[in-house]
Amino acid sequence: NECGVTQFVPSIGSDYRKVDGVSQNPKTQETHEKSKEYTISEVIEPGFKIDSNNGQADIIKPAKVKIFIPKK
Repeated sequence: NECGVTQFVPSIGSDYRKVDGVSQNPKTQETHEKSKEYTISEVIEPGFKIDSNNGQADIIKPAKVKIFIPKK
């Protein structure tokens, strides 16, 4: 806390491709529902960030998530 490090958790249902601070290698779960494709289905581990003075955040550790992918 003294260093300005905070935990963050991406929102379930958010589009994985548009969320900052998530791991590049998500776990996956197949779905038949087109509207759920590439959305976050579960947060496995929260991420950690440092908020800077200019309003941007530096990601220290990305959040680990599971996302829905199209069923083959």
